Amino acid sequence: MATDEDESDPKRLCADESMNIADDLPNGEQSQERYACRDCLHRLDLRRTMTLQLASKEYLEKSLCIMSSDTFAPPESFKDFGQFQKDYKILQEQMQASEGELNSLPICHDENCELNAAKRANDANVNQPNTSKNKVNFIPSPKRKTAWKNIKAGKTQTPQIELSNPFSLLNEINETAEQETQQVANKTMPPINLKYSDEYEKMLESVQLTCGNTTNKLSNGFIKIFTENIDQYNKVQSHLKQQGYDYYLVRPRENRPIKAVIKNLSLHHDPERVKTSLTLAGFSVIRVTRLTQFRTRKPLPFLLVDLNNTPIAKEIFNVTKINHLEVKIEEYRGRRQIPQCFKCNDFFHTAEQCEMKPRCLKCNGVHQTNQCTIKQKIDNPTCINCGETGHVAAYRGCKKFPKINTPQQNRRTFHANQSLIQNNVSFAQLLRKNQPTTTSNESQQRAPLAQPIPASSQNNNTTTSDFDINGLFEALRELQKQILRFRFQISDFIDFIRVCDGVECG
Repeated sequence: MATDEDESDPKRLCADESMNIADDLPNGEQSQERYACRDCLHRLDLRRTMTLQLASKEYLEKSLCIMSSDTFAPPESFKDFGQFQKDYKILQEQMQASEGELNSLPICHDENCELNAAKRANDANVNQPNTSKNKVNFIPSPKRKTAWKNIKAGKTQTPQIELSNPFSLLNEINETAEQETQQVANKTMPPINLKYSDEYEKMLESVQLTCGNTTNKLSNGFIKIFTENIDQYNKVQSHLKQQGYDYYLVRPRENRPIKAVIKNLSLHHDPERVKTSLTLAGFSVIRVTRLTQFRTRKPLPFLLVDLNNTPIAKEIFNVTKINHLEVKIEEYRGRRQIPQCFKCNDFFHTAEQCEMKPRCLKCNGVHQTNQCTIKQKIDNPTCINCGETGHVAAYRGCKKFPKINTPQQNRRTFHANQSLIQNNVSFAQLLRKNQPTTTSNESQQRAPLAQPIPASSQNNNTTTSDFDINGLFEALRELQKQILRFRFQISDFIDFIRVCDGVECG
């Protein structure tokens, strides 16, 4: 019969019941808990959320497609169609926000973290099995002479050694995270354009003390600040914003939207219908607008589509039908002009990336033009850029408005008079006019110029071929004069007939 002490101390029997093993570890130690850092747990949670969002997106896409493809009822007749569209738009925004938050997470440097991809990769390389100590199916190395003979005869068969890594599954799970992190780290960041002022040295010194060394370059009244990585880029941007400095950003080329023009649609075709159709096709549509003429603002039968730069965004150029109509989609080719900000009315950037103080076109106040209290048109406005009256800052004829430099074309003009043949002038004499003047000694060594021969002796000495050529050119010159004179006479005669007809009609 077991005592109370034996019952209070439970034991586990091994397979052959030869010894007992206690459940508790010695010295009161408990089993080691799994540990992961906060960033890795957040990254794992975001991926789980994005997976659920993707499943919801597929469900909404299929539901909207079924409702839109019903031939007996319009999609608006379904009570859930409008709500599904709103949910689809909200879900797209949430997925973009989750993706951006996932890309912004830093690299894990915690060695104790189980989700540290770099640590697991190193452990996998260290813990690889040593195949050289494995004596199973061991193949001894051949002798030198025998091996050389086999190589020359082509009889060698190198056995393929298969290696297995027990930690390869962990590398595959976090392979995507490592690639995304490397892409963010190796990305070349665009410059931050700080507005130039007399106190620029203090501004750059504060940036250097707070964010580290940067490369600075002056261009078009702005100081371009080049950073080394995205972390320094974000630090500089937040520091400039806290200090209240005027600056603007430049959107990276890979983040710029893709623009396409849709042709062969009616002038009255609703852009929202096109946006809905492209959204159901899987495109991330920002907006669809109708193009207008630059001066008259008259609407044109072309639609401009702005898409987020997703992997399938460029597939829009392969689309041939929209709303059951054949269309032609081409790349947008905008006007070659310098952009002007609607917020600060400065140049070389747009209001979307502007972090400068707003300026009003009408009253030069610290607010945007659309928020000005002056709603009527000003007869004699004052330009806030150049200070002159009679035009606003958006006038392209303003002296402060940057001009586009057109490349200079090297064209030689043709002069007809230079190609005419001159009598009694040789080719060497014509060439000598374009050469620099020579010294008196060189001029003394040259032979004197030939004197013109009288017309009577010239007619006697010239050959028949020379006489025919000279006469031909003289005849052509005379014919040209007669044609010009005859043209003026015809125009005078026509005017005289018109006057006579007017008198008779009166």
